[in-house]
Amino acid sequence: MICCGLLYNTKDPDTYWCINTYLMKKPTIQYYRKKKIEKEVVYSLCCKKNGCIKIEIHRYIKEKDTLKLLFKFSLTEFLG
Repeated sequence: MICCGLLYNTKDPDTYWCINTYLMKKPTIQYYRKKKIEKEVVYSLCCKKNGCIKIEIHRYIKEKDTLKLLFKFSLTEFLG
């Protein structure tokens, strides 16, 4: 995730603590363009530079017995 020119990653020891990950037990939408959503993951980020809040939702489908990212969308809210 990128916010305010900084790259945040769950595997980076300097920025991992800024990201919370939530696995949805049941996806909020079941189908998208006739493709069944198999998994939905929500990432929330609190930017350490300006205090921005960013939320990304990743939706996955199953293709050839593996999960494939169908799409992601993000929401950003500036506090301040």
